[in-house]
Amino acid sequence: MNLKNKKILITGGATRLGEALSKALSKKGARVLIHYNASRNKALKLSKQLKTPCFHADLSRVEDIKRFFSEIKKKVGKIDILINNAAIFYPVPFLKTTEKQWNDFMNTNLRSVFFCSQEAVHLMKKNSVIINIADVGGYIMWKDYLAYCTSKAGVLALTKGLAKTLAPKIRVNAIAPGPLLLPKGYSKKYSASLTLLKKIGSPQKLIHAVCFLIENDFVTGQVIHLDGGRFINDE
Repeated sequence: MNLKNKKILITGGATRLGEALSKALSKKGARVLIHYNASRNKALKLSKQLKTPCFHADLSRVEDIKRFFSEIKKKVGKIDILINNAAIFYPVPFLKTTEKQWNDFMNTNLRSVFFCSQEAVHLMKKNSVIINIADVGGYIMWKDYLAYCTSKAGVLALTKGLAKTLAPKIRVNAIAPGPLLLPKGYSKKYSASLTLLKKIGSPQKLIHAVCFLIENDFVTGQVIHLDGGRFINDE
């Protein structure tokens, strides 16, 4: 699939890796649709910069997802690609995890992928693409991030299920990044030491992987481990 003039919806497309994807795919000629929740100012600034629309929605709420996609249909019609990127991430020890925190992770990180994909299918034609941004933590299960990691493990499982369900019309794949864009306070040296390649990646690595999954029409139901070997180094 050529990216020129393709309509690509990126959830969480105004910050961090989502912002990098929005800029890069727009530069390649795609029409990027930016979703945001809390990052209104950043989204509006990026929308103006890229000359593309942005949409607000709290993806933890299914009714907001439905409204959000209704707005997309009215404003731009069909879409070609959905990148489920939006997520929340923070540590919370197992014994201190509250029901609200558990629900926040599941609703934002996992349920949103299910219902955004469900709504997107109605706006997609044959040969469309869904890409889910998972996490190496969905395999490794870090002890102070069990709720987060469980939500991402669900994304990995859901990717395979959606690929089976939506074939042959729509291809569905996932990317499980490792250390590409570290949160504040994280040590680059320590994070690099956990990978087999002894280095961290960059947003550009994610852009390359996304473009590969969009352009290669013989790949579905797969997960790209974009982690410098972090996944197997923990075995």
